[in-house]
Amino acid sequence: MQGSVDAVNDRLGAMTHMVAAFSQQGFHLQATIDASRSQAAHSSSDLARMLTSTAQIHERMQEDGRHLEEIIRLSQYTERQHV
Repeated sequence: MQGSVDAVNDRLGAMTHMVAAFSQQGFHLQATIDASRSQAAHSSSDLARMLTSTAQIHERMQEDGRHLEEIIRLSQYTERQHV
């Protein structure tokens, strides 16, 4: 009988060790997930800044294009005046 009790205790000890190991792996996995989420949040924030900057550059380019069109119109007008 004592042998059976010892065997059960040994199995319980082994199972407790396995549960502790799985728990430790779970903590590591959760830390990895948390770090990934944090990195994704930073990446998303960086992307948002880049998109805003790109939109601002595009607006400036459109404004520059309008100025160039106006310069061309004025230059054509000036040419016609001298002909």
